[in-house]
Amino acid sequence: MPNRFLKESITTSDTLPLVSMEAEVLFYRLIVKVDDFGRYHGEPHLILAQALSNRIAQVSQDDVEHWLSELAAAGLLRRYRSNGRPYIELATFTEHNSPRAAASRFPDPPADDNDSSRCKQLHAIARRRKQMPTDASNRKQMQASVRRGQQMQTFGSNRKQMSPYSINVFVVQRVYARARARSPLTPK
Repeated sequence: MPNRFLKESITTSDTLPLVSMEAEVLFYRLIVKVDDFGRYHGEPHLILAQALSNRIAQVSQDDVEHWLSELAAAGLLRRYRSNGRPYIELATFTEHNSPRAAASRFPDPPADDNDSSRCKQLHAIARRRKQMPTDASNRKQMQASVRRGQQMQTFGSNRKQMSPYSINVFVVQRVYARARARSPLTPK
Protein backbone atom coordinates (compact mmCIF):
# COMPACT_ATOMS: atom_id res chain seq x y z
CA MET A 1 0.00 0.00 0.00
CA PRO A 2 1.25 3.51 -0.69
CA ASN A 3 1.95 5.97 2.08
CA ARG A 4 -1.01 8.15 2.97
CA PHE A 5 -1.13 11.69 4.25
CA LEU A 6 -3.95 13.02 6.37
CA LYS A 7 -5.27 16.46 5.58
CA GLU A 8 -5.51 18.96 8.39
CA SER A 9 -9.27 19.19 7.80
CA ILE A 10 -9.67 15.77 9.46
CA THR A 11 -9.24 17.53 12.82
CA THR A 12 -12.38 19.60 12.20
CA SER A 13 -14.50 16.79 10.74
CA ASP A 14 -18.21 16.90 11.57
CA THR A 15 -18.54 13.12 11.54
CA LEU A 16 -15.51 11.90 13.51
CA PRO A 17 -16.87 13.25 16.84
CA LEU A 18 -19.92 11.00 16.32
CA VAL A 19 -17.87 7.84 16.92
CA SER A 20 -15.89 6.54 19.89
CA MET A 21 -12.16 7.17 20.18
CA GLU A 22 -11.48 3.50 19.43
CA ALA A 23 -13.54 3.66 16.23
CA GLU A 24 -11.68 6.82 15.25
CA VAL A 25 -8.31 5.07 15.73
CA LEU A 26 -9.57 2.19 13.57
CA PHE A 27 -10.61 4.72 10.92
CA TYR A 28 -7.07 6.18 10.81
CA ARG A 29 -5.60 2.70 10.51
CA LEU A 30 -8.02 1.83 7.71
CA ILE A 31 -6.90 4.92 5.81
CA VAL A 32 -3.44 3.41 5.44
CA LYS A 33 -4.73 -0.09 4.58
CA VAL A 34 -7.35 0.62 1.89
CA ASP A 35 -6.53 0.52 -1.82
CA ASP A 36 -6.42 3.61 -4.05
CA PHE A 37 -10.22 3.60 -4.26
CA GLY A 38 -10.77 3.47 -0.49
CA ARG A 39 -11.83 -0.21 -0.45
CA TYR A 40 -10.75 -3.05 1.79
CA HIS A 41 -11.75 -6.42 3.24
CA GLY A 42 -14.82 -6.21 5.46
CA GLU A 43 -14.21 -9.26 7.66
CA PRO A 44 -13.48 -8.15 11.25
CA HIS A 45 -10.89 -10.91 11.73
CA LEU A 46 -8.89 -9.69 8.70
CA ILE A 47 -9.09 -6.08 9.83
CA LEU A 48 -8.00 -7.11 13.32
CA ALA A 49 -5.06 -9.13 11.96
CA GLN A 50 -3.90 -6.56 9.41
CA ALA A 51 -4.85 -3.12 10.73
CA LEU A 52 -4.64 -3.80 14.47
CA SER A 53 -1.97 -6.50 14.55
CA ASN A 54 -0.15 -4.98 17.52
CA ARG A 55 -3.42 -5.05 19.52
CA ILE A 56 -4.59 -8.62 18.85
CA ALA A 57 -4.26 -9.59 22.52
CA GLN A 58 -6.32 -6.59 23.67
CA VAL A 59 -8.98 -6.26 20.95
CA SER A 60 -11.57 -8.83 19.90
CA GLN A 61 -13.34 -9.38 16.60
CA ASP A 62 -16.53 -8.21 18.32
CA ASP A 63 -14.81 -4.90 19.16
CA VAL A 64 -13.82 -4.46 15.52
CA GLU A 65 -17.35 -5.32 14.38
CA HIS A 66 -18.78 -2.74 16.81
CA TRP A 67 -16.36 -0.03 15.64
CA LEU A 68 -17.07 -0.79 11.98
CA SER A 69 -20.79 -0.43 12.73
CA GLU A 70 -20.12 2.92 14.43
CA LEU A 71 -18.14 4.15 11.44
CA ALA A 72 -20.87 3.01 9.03
CA ALA A 73 -23.61 4.63 11.11
CA ALA A 74 -21.66 7.91 11.09
CA GLY A 75 -21.31 7.72 7.30
CA LEU A 76 -17.52 7.36 7.36
CA LEU A 77 -17.54 4.02 5.60
CA ARG A 78 -19.91 1.87 3.57
CA ARG A 79 -20.26 -1.86 4.12
CA TYR A 80 -21.27 -4.05 1.22
CA ARG A 81 -21.13 -7.64 0.01
CA SER A 82 -19.88 -8.97 -3.30
CA ASN A 83 -19.87 -12.67 -4.21
CA GLY A 84 -20.91 -13.42 -0.63
CA ARG A 85 -17.90 -11.69 0.94
CA PRO A 86 -18.04 -8.48 3.01
CA TYR A 87 -16.09 -5.38 1.98
CA ILE A 88 -15.83 -1.79 3.15
CA GLU A 89 -15.33 1.48 1.30
CA LEU A 90 -14.29 4.71 3.00
CA ALA A 91 -17.08 7.10 2.07
CA THR A 92 -15.13 10.19 0.99
CA PHE A 93 -11.73 8.63 0.30
CA THR A 94 -11.66 9.42 -3.42
CA GLU A 95 -12.62 13.05 -2.72
CA HIS A 96 -9.42 13.47 -0.70
CA ASN A 97 -7.09 11.16 -2.64
CA SER A 98 -6.26 10.67 -6.30
CA PRO A 99 -6.22 7.02 -7.35
CA ARG A 100 -2.93 5.94 -8.89
CA ALA A 101 -4.12 2.47 -9.88
CA ALA A 102 -6.31 1.93 -12.92
CA ALA A 103 -8.71 -0.35 -11.06
CA SER A 104 -9.55 -1.26 -7.48
CA ARG A 105 -8.21 -4.48 -5.96
CA PHE A 106 -11.67 -5.04 -4.48
CA PRO A 107 -15.05 -5.32 -6.22
CA ASP A 108 -17.27 -2.29 -6.74
CA PRO A 109 -20.12 -1.87 -4.27
CA PRO A 110 -23.52 -2.76 -5.75
CA ALA A 111 -25.51 0.35 -6.70
CA ASP A 112 -28.57 -0.68 -4.66
CA ASP A 113 -26.52 -1.43 -1.52
CA ASN A 114 -24.72 1.88 -1.78
CA ASP A 115 -27.88 3.94 -2.06
CA SER A 116 -29.84 2.25 0.72
CA SER A 117 -26.93 2.17 3.17
CA ARG A 118 -26.15 5.81 2.39
CA CYS A 119 -29.77 6.76 3.25
CA LYS A 120 -29.54 4.81 6.51
CA GLN A 121 -26.22 6.48 7.30
CA LEU A 122 -27.61 9.95 6.65
CA HIS A 123 -30.62 9.23 8.88
CA ALA A 124 -28.30 7.99 11.65
CA ILE A 125 -26.18 11.15 11.38
CA ALA A 126 -29.29 13.34 11.53
CA ARG A 127 -30.54 11.49 14.63
CA ARG A 128 -27.19 11.85 16.38
CA ARG A 129 -26.92 15.54 15.56
CA LYS A 130 -30.36 16.11 17.08
CA GLN A 131 -29.14 14.39 20.24
CA MET A 132 -26.02 16.52 20.53
CA PRO A 133 -26.37 19.27 23.14
CA THR A 134 -26.27 22.78 21.72
CA ASP A 135 -26.36 24.92 24.85
CA ALA A 136 -24.00 27.88 25.26
CA SER A 137 -21.62 26.13 27.68
CA ASN A 138 -21.11 23.28 25.24
CA ARG A 139 -20.38 25.76 22.42
CA LYS A 140 -17.76 27.45 24.63
CA GLN A 141 -16.13 24.08 25.35
CA MET A 142 -16.04 23.28 21.63
CA GLN A 143 -14.54 26.70 20.83
CA ALA A 144 -11.89 26.18 23.54
CA SER A 145 -11.11 22.78 22.06
CA VAL A 146 -10.64 24.35 18.62
CA ARG A 147 -8.32 26.99 20.11
CA ARG A 148 -6.29 24.23 21.82
CA GLY A 149 -6.08 22.44 18.46
CA GLN A 150 -4.77 25.61 16.82
CA GLN A 151 -2.19 26.01 19.59
CA MET A 152 -0.99 22.44 18.98
CA GLN A 153 0.17 23.52 15.54
CA THR A 154 3.13 25.35 17.06
CA PHE A 155 5.82 23.85 19.25
CA GLY A 156 9.15 24.46 20.93
CA SER A 157 10.41 27.48 22.80
CA ASN A 158 10.64 29.58 19.64
CA ARG A 159 7.14 28.45 18.47
CA LYS A 160 8.21 27.20 15.03
CA GLN A 161 5.44 26.11 12.67
CA MET A 162 4.99 22.35 12.30
CA SER A 163 4.70 20.86 8.84
CA PRO A 164 1.27 19.43 7.90
CA TYR A 165 2.75 15.90 8.06
CA SER A 166 4.04 16.49 11.61
CA ILE A 167 0.67 17.85 12.67
CA ASN A 168 -1.10 14.77 11.32
CA VAL A 169 1.30 12.39 13.05
CA PHE A 170 0.93 14.38 16.27
CA VAL A 171 -2.88 14.32 16.08
CA VAL A 172 -3.03 10.57 15.37
CA GLN A 173 -0.63 9.86 18.24
CA ARG A 174 -2.67 12.04 20.59
CA VAL A 175 -5.98 10.41 19.58
CA TYR A 176 -4.42 6.96 19.97
CA ALA A 177 -3.05 7.83 23.42
CA ARG A 178 -6.45 9.12 24.57
CA ALA A 179 -8.17 6.00 23.26
CA ARG A 180 -5.67 3.79 25.07
CA ALA A 181 -6.18 5.71 28.31
CA ARG A 182 -9.97 5.30 28.09
CA SER A 183 -9.99 1.69 26.93
CA PRO A 184 -10.91 -0.90 29.56
CA LEU A 185 -8.59 -3.30 27.70
CA THR A 186 -5.45 -1.27 28.40
CA PRO A 187 -3.32 -2.82 31.17
CA LYS A 188 -2.79 -0.43 34.07
